[in-house]
Amino acid sequence: MHILKLPSVLMIAAFVTACGDKPNPAGPSSPAAPAVASLVINGPDYVLTRSTTAYTATATLSDGSTRTVTPSWSSSAVNLATVDNAGRLDGRAHGSTTLTAAHDGRSASKTVQVVNNYGGSWSGRYIIRACKDSGIFTDGFFGGSYADVPWCQALNATRSERSLAFTLSQTGANYSEIRATFSPDHDWGSGTISGIVTADGRLNLEGTLKVLDWYRNPSWDLQLSGSDTNLDGFSGMTGRWAQNYTIPGQQGRGSAYEEVELVTMSRSATASTSR
Repeated sequence: MHILKLPSVLMIAAFVTACGDKPNPAGPSSPAAPAVASLVINGPDYVLTRSTTAYTATATLSDGSTRTVTPSWSSSAVNLATVDNAGRLDGRAHGSTTLTAAHDGRSASKTVQVVNNYGGSWSGRYIIRACKDSGIFTDGFFGGSYADVPWCQALNATRSERSLAFTLSQTGANYSEIRATFSPDHDWGSGTISGIVTADGRLNLEGTLKVLDWYRNPSWDLQLSGSDTNLDGFSGMTGRWAQNYTIPGQQGRGSAYEEVELVTMSRSATASTSR
């Protein structure tokens, strides 16, 4: 006669059933994180030489959301502009570079124009390379040993040097607009004229200034034209221009025309350009 031990059988069955119902320790699989679908670079299209400008990158994810990321940065022309790992771009020389950001298999590019920085206070001297006077300017304006001596044979004779000082401010969306304010000086003119930075980085100024006499009274009008100057490094400037003197109310009675060239020009103060 066989005796069944039902309690033991039931215990084994319950154990097997319990083991079969035990949850998977790994749990359900997690949804994949949204991938980077595209990148865009945020920052200006124009920067000044010797300035530092911060750029950032924004990623659009596959779920449509956006977030700021920390990409790898590079500049296509490191002689014109360099960029560090934080996206800080340093303008070095006039010209165009391509700024690139790369992150998680995606990249974005942006063209950045580096513009010569002329802002600040300048002072120096120029030399008169050519001089031509006519009409009343041949009668002489100076006293003493220069009394009644024609303009181009007196203090403004060819190869003589004169001093000048001015302050330049640089504005505009592309930094191409220049305002030049000239200090009162008996050697040159006083007032403000405008100019531009050309596509190749040169400075062109044009306008009319008031020339003061020894008593700081306006004596002549000085019309500046044909200016062609450029940076020499960062703290120097080279260039040449033409200047034509007339007497207010007597413009038709003669003028003094000069072609001049910078001998030395240095920047003593620089306008703030960091962003």
